[in-house]
Amino acid sequence: MEGFNSVFSKKFRNKLQFRDEQEIDVKIKDFNVAYEKYSRLVSNNLELKEKDIKHIDDFKDMILENKCVEHFMADKIYFLRIVRRKNDKGSGKEYGFIDILKHEIRLPKDLINLFVF
Repeated sequence: MEGFNSVFSKKFRNKLQFRDEQEIDVKIKDFNVAYEKYSRLVSNNLELKEKDIKHIDDFKDMILENKCVEHFMADKIYFLRIVRRKNDKGSGKEYGFIDILKHEIRLPKDLINLFVF
């Protein structure tokens, strides 16, 4: 329940302003649907074990050439990653992280189970 109260405060009560009670009723229903989906995602998102993590070197023997593009013109590569938990939930050592080309990038723990770009 404490997790719900925290999310409710961050994403609803402290963030939104309302014109009237009817608007609150509509937006609270939307929030509850979104929170239910979020809760299902979080409860099904187990911490990855090291053996399950894939790195770019794991694909060194695969042909990854894109035969549909003759000249790749991009000068930047963007990554979309889900933030994973490191260490025990609620511990002082807990933090979020993403892995980019075998480099762990630490992120705030409030991003855990959310996607970052």
